[in-house]
Amino acid sequence: MTMKSSKYYVLFLILCFGCLNSETNQKSDPQTIISTDIDALKTIINLHNYQPQHVEWKYWTLGNQSNERMSVPGPTDYALEAKLVFDSETIERIKKDYLSLSTQAKTLSKDSFRFDWITKTDSEQIENSNLVVYDAFLFHKDALINGKFIILDEQSILLYLYTT
Repeated sequence: MTMKSSKYYVLFLILCFGCLNSETNQKSDPQTIISTDIDALKTIINLHNYQPQHVEWKYWTLGNQSNERMSVPGPTDYALEAKLVFDSETIERIKKDYLSLSTQAKTLSKDSFRFDWITKTDSEQIENSNLVVYDAFLFHKDALINGKFIILDEQSILLYLYTT
């Protein structure tokens, strides 16, 4: 084998290995956090203006960051799924604040709210309702600047935030 063809062979092997490893790059980090801790959630998202009575949330690393031997270095991205329970007055204030800061609710898909950890009742409510999906700018904090939320009922919000 000539020097030039061996370089192409090595490049081919690197590309093949990268393709084989791409499936593991899409799995969530094994250090996923699932919690009901309101104070910990306040460090991740903006709850300064809206104090929930109860929360359930899941926070994890996206992409190529893992504890595996061959993880790819690069920026770390995160995602958060949350169910936030407020009193009904706070829900009304969230709606009012959203409408005062935005012209209208965005047309976004409800698919992002099929969290694998929510109750069957909540899942059925998502499927069987005509819920409005809102941009989640009211809850943005630090790098979690993308996302959306739905108002599930008079007291509950489902929130999905992510960094990329």
